Amino acid sequence: MSMEAHNDIRRQLPSIWEYNQRSVVDRITQDWKITTFSQEDIHTVCGILEVNAFEVGEESLNIRGLYPTAFYIAHSCVPNTSHSDDEEFRMKVFTSVQVPKDEIITLSYTNSLKGTKSRREHLKQCKFFDCQCKRCEDPTELGTHVSSLRCSECGDGHLLSSKPLSHDAAWRCDNQHCQASLSATDVDTIVNSIDKEIKSLDHNNVEELEISIRHYSGVLHKNHYLILGLKYNLSQLYGKSVGYLIHQMTEAMLERKKQVCEDILQMFDILEPGLTRVRGLTMYELHAPIMVLTIKRFEMHKITKADLCRSLKKVAVYLRDCCNILKFESEKSQEGSIRKAAQDALVQLRSWEPVVGKML
Repeated sequence: MSMEAHNDIRRQLPSIWEYNQRSVVDRITQDWKITTFSQEDIHTVCGILEVNAFEVGEESLNIRGLYPTAFYIAHSCVPNTSHSDDEEFRMKVFTSVQVPKDEIITLSYTNSLKGTKSRREHLKQCKFFDCQCKRCEDPTELGTHVSSLRCSECGDGHLLSSKPLSHDAAWRCDNQHCQASLSATDVDTIVNSIDKEIKSLDHNNVEELEISIRHYSGVLHKNHYLILGLKYNLSQLYGKSVGYLIHQMTEAMLERKKQVCEDILQMFDILEPGLTRVRGLTMYELHAPIMVLTIKRFEMHKITKADLCRSLKKVAVYLRDCCNILKFESEKSQEGSIRKAAQDALVQLRSWEPVVGKML
């Protein structure tokens, strides 16, 4: 099996074919006067890279790697593997969940933190296929509702695509007593408008993000991917940003950080289950508010020793799982730094073992 270039499809897409013609083909054949390869051969190489290459290294590097066997792995929007690369760009692919015998090994070639329409458009434009996985064909996206809108007519239901595999299908309220519907164009207008507004926010401002979540929750399902993205930002900001450092946070702030982390994990337990990067990072973020709240409440005699024991053991499990999930990440990466911090936190946590007993 050889790597696909999809020249027949790419030739029909001027934005891709003509760009490669100007930026690559003409550069090689005209500017550099290299005539060893035909224009079709050069376009084929461009296609192979576009379809089969993986982004590697830190985001700021903008590097893609081509691997001789990884391209065989099929796509799913709920994959059963994850992958990472080291400082020398060697890729490791590992199962993130238990994979039954004869089940297809899958990777996700798009962003799991997107709705069906956005994911399918990305896959069509960049990988040149129409995804029809179990998540894409389900209007509720496996019960998560990460694409659903709140129904403005009945107030109780949510608008779902009537045919998720058709971009033009109408959206209808799931409340059987409501007949409300919106065209796909109207839904796109609403979501794109909110997306544009969110991109203009100061994503380092906790208050601004919290206000936006409250505001957009009147239009979008509470689990909508745009709101989930804001919550993920908050999970990182609480405890680390000015005015919200972990020792400065009130109980209400700590509870809020705990809640947004739990919301994220609840969604990714379905969309990216098992040993996946987002879950590992979020488990690290979740351990802090639980640990601080627990110790503070124990010292104030608000909880019993048994409560302390249960909570600290839960913290230990989150830290252990975080370390296990991120063990393949480069030590120089953000994920590698988080793994080291989780290991240090586990050492600190074990200082409580004389009080609560063995934790792991």
